[in-house]
Amino acid sequence: MTDCLNRYRLLIIDDNESIHDDLRKILTQRKEDDGLDDDEAVLFGKTEEDGAAFEIESAFQGQEGLDRVRQALSEGDPYALAFVDVRMPPGWDGIETIRHLWQVDPELQAVICTAHSDYNWNAISRHLGISHNLVILKKPFDNIEVKQLAHALAAKWTAMNLARLKVEDLDRQVEERTADLRRTEEKYRAIFEDAVIGIFQASPDGKLLHINRAFATMHGYETPEELLAVAADGEREVLLNSSCVRNWTQVLKKQDVVRGAEVETICRDGSKKWVTVNIRAARNHDGS
Repeated sequence: MTDCLNRYRLLIIDDNESIHDDLRKILTQRKEDDGLDDDEAVLFGKTEEDGAAFEIESAFQGQEGLDRVRQALSEGDPYALAFVDVRMPPGWDGIETIRHLWQVDPELQAVICTAHSDYNWNAISRHLGISHNLVILKKPFDNIEVKQLAHALAAKWTAMNLARLKVEDLDRQVEERTADLRRTEEKYRAIFEDAVIGIFQASPDGKLLHINRAFATMHGYETPEELLAVAADGEREVLLNSSCVRNWTQVLKKQDVVRGAEVETICRDGSKKWVTVNIRAARNHDGS
């Protein structure tokens, strides 16, 4: 996709071959041939040699145009812009054609070319909805107007695609970062759950938040969930002496770490045992 942002594929869909010739002549004509040097310099701010390069292709009915747009997308080289005639018997008219084109390529910029009042703006809006990707061009064509539309819409298409690519790149980075965080979380969860030493996490008021299997089994519980359920019941003090936890919290407020604390813990059967505890404060983003 990034390669096609350096030049623009343009599709003309019209049942009249002379219209194809006129648009090709306008969009590929060199300045020395059309005498518009000063006008285009004012409009585009650059010379023809530095301007957009259009690769112009033709379709003579709406269905043929749709097939070309589909093929361009499948090749990863979509059209930036389509000039579409409003009347193309016996097939789809221009409005119906654009509706089908946008179903497969919503980013396609469209210029509907008309010499008649087949559709007013309200009628077009009813058929196509309000879109910033559509411009009406009246026949007979004005060379400057055609070139201005082609350059402006091609630049708009480029900006849209660059923005989309940027969003896709950001999404990819977020997905990769999320995957990295998930792998890190899974790794440390495994370390926590499978450690042979007892590990617990508690709130500053002593409420048990997480506990690993080793700490549960060494205190007579079959699973961490069983110990946490008993602790949540609140009928009796389990595992940790709440006064010890409050003391640790006061120390942690100052130095974040308590090392080698001796504490008496309470087992499931009511017996007690002495353990050595190392504690580290876990803080929120605001430092609390």
